[in-house]
Parts: sequence; structure tokens; C-alpha cells
Amino acid sequence: MLTCPLLRPTYRYLVLTVLLLFFLNLVLITHVADLHLYVQQLFEEVKWNSVRQTGGGAVRNARASYDCVVNDSLALSALSRMRTESCRQEARRLICALDHATPDTLPNTCPRYVESQRGVYVGCFTDMKSARVLTGHLYRLKQINSPQYCINLCLRAGYIYAGK
Repeated sequence: MLTCPLLRPTYRYLVLTVLLLFFLNLVLITHVADLHLYVQQLFEEVKWNSVRQTGGGAVRNARASYDCVVNDSLALSALSRMRTESCRQEARRLICALDHATPDTLPNTCPRYVESQRGVYVGCFTDMKSARVLTGHLYRLKQINSPQYCINLCLRAGYIYAGK
């Protein structure tokens, strides 16, 4: 019985191609995880509002001006999770006023924020690297590792919980 010599290597190439695409997919997932923040920023920067013209009474759409472009991934993440537009505008104004240098802490003027709840112990939970309870950003604090610094980093990123 004769077999085609080209048929056997074809399966090898197919398996190698599938494995290559699988690992390429893993690399893309890990490196492009926060790409949605950049896309969301592009849509947030172009704001349209209605402006009434005097005289004819016609309504036209005009592009609203914005102060600056926020590029910091933590600031963008926090802005995307804010629930009200007024909070987003106030936070954007504060970030722009600081010349794009995001500080460790920002004053919080959003509704339903209680300063006395900052850093309050809320209980225990089990957390493992393989099954995260609190997903999102992960900080590796090698030099400064105080509870207050950890809390400020998580608040700056827009999270309401911090843990170690």
C-alpha cells in the first residue's frame, strides 16, 4: 500500500500552526488588555452638544472644547468607572489642572463618598493568584508598601476596595 509522503507532514504543519496561533493569541491578550481604555478615551474626547444661535433660533451641533487629553491608564480606568458625568468632569478638570501629573491622592467631591470610610476594614476573603476575587489592576509595591499607599493607589484607579 502506497501512502503519499506529503500527507503526513501536512498534519504536523497544521498542528504547529494551531499551536503558534494559540500562543500568539495569549501574547496579544496579555499585551492588549487595556486597549479598550484607549478606544474609550477617543470617544470621550469628542463631545457634541447643542448650541442655540441667536437671531434665527436655529439649533446647530458644535464640537465642545476640552481642556486636555488624559493619557494615564489609571486615570482613564477611574474615569470610565465613574457613574455620573459630573464626577467625570470634575475628575478630568482636576487631572488637567495638575498638568497631566496624576498625584497619589485626589480630593473626592463625588456624591455618596464618605471620607470616614476610607481604609475601613470590611472583612476577610480568600484570594489566590489562580482565582482572583478582586480583579483589575495588580500593583507590585517593592519600595513603599504601606496600607495607606495601597489604598491611595486603588482609589486613584477608581476601585472601592484595596487589599494585599
